[in-house]
Amino acid sequence: MEKNNEEVGEVIVNAPGKTTSDINKEDKSKKVFYKGWIYIGDIAAWNENEFITIAGRKGDMIHSSGENIHPV
Repeated sequence: MEKNNEEVGEVIVNAPGKTTSDINKEDKSKKVFYKGWIYIGDIAAWNENEFITIAGRKGDMIHSSGENIHPV
């Protein structure tokens, strides 16, 4: 994700004390927890001051004619 506040991408995090699985939900755990990172499903832009602006949720994104549309 570029630091220009225009490109958007999925927010992934790595923090101490995090969990590594979702109890009794192995399929969901494989999508969310990968190689020590947590894919939280938020879509955001990252600016030059290293602040993020949340644009929406990955599951809510609409794909139309090769473009990603984020509902309000």
